[in-house]
Amino acid sequence: VWFGFEWEGEYLKQFVHEGTYLLILSILISIALVIYFFRGNQNFYSQNRLLKILSYAWIFQNGILAVSVAIRNFWYIHYFALAYKRIGVIIFLLLTLYGLYTVFMKVKHRKTSFYLFKQNSFAIILVLMISSLIHWDQFIAKYSFAHADKSFLHLDFMSGLPDKTLPHLDKTLEELKGIQKKQAALFPFEEKYMLPEDYVQHIANRKNDFMDKWENTSLLSWNLAEYRAYQKLKEKNNLEK
Repeated sequence: VWFGFEWEGEYLKQFVHEGTYLLILSILISIALVIYFFRGNQNFYSQNRLLKILSYAWIFQNGILAVSVAIRNFWYIHYFALAYKRIGVIIFLLLTLYGLYTVFMKVKHRKTSFYLFKQNSFAIILVLMISSLIHWDQFIAKYSFAHADKSFLHLDFMSGLPDKTLPHLDKTLEELKGIQKKQAALFPFEEKYMLPEDYVQHIANRKNDFMDKWENTSLLSWNLAEYRAYQKLKEKNNLEK
C-alpha cells in the first residue's frame, strides 16, 4: 500500500473498507481507554508517565492506520473515480486525524472528557457545514468524465445521479464510444456494464422527463440547482436546433 502499489485488475472496494472498519474499531477502543484511564484525579497523578507514553504510542499507531486508509482510498479513487462513500472516507479521515490530535492534547495537558466532546462536536458541525456548500453530485459527475482516460467510468452509477447533474451527464454517443474504447483497454472486466447506446437513451429520457416536470413545477418545489440544470439543458437544446 505504502510503496510501489500496483493494481492488478481487482476491485478495490474491500481493499478500502477493511482498513476503514479496523480504523473505526481501533479509534473507539483508544478513546474509551484514554477516557477511562485519564478520568478524574488520574489526570493529575504524578506516576502516570508510562501510561502517557503508551497512550501516545497508541495515538501514533492510529495516525499511521489513518494514513494507510487514506492511501488506499487514493488508489481507489485513482482507478475507480469518485463516489459518495469515497468522499465520505476523506471527510471521516480528516475528522479522525483531528480527533486523535484532541486525544493527544487531553493526555498531554490533562484536559477533561468534556474537552474531547466539545472540540470534536465543533469539528463535526464545522465540516458538515462546509461540506453542505459543495455540490457533490455535480463534482462527482464532472470529475468522473474528466478522468475517464485513466479511471473506470461506471455508466450504471452515473446514469442514476440526481437531475441537477443532467447537464454534466449529457454526452454524445461518439464521446461515449471514444471513452469506451479507452476503458476496454484499461479495465478488461468480465462483468458487463451499461452500454453507451443504453446510457444515451436513458439520459435522453431523463432529460425529457426532467424538463417537462420542471416546466410544470410549483414555486414550493423550486430550487436553485435544478433551475440551473434546466437552463443549461434548455440552452443546449436551442443550440442544437
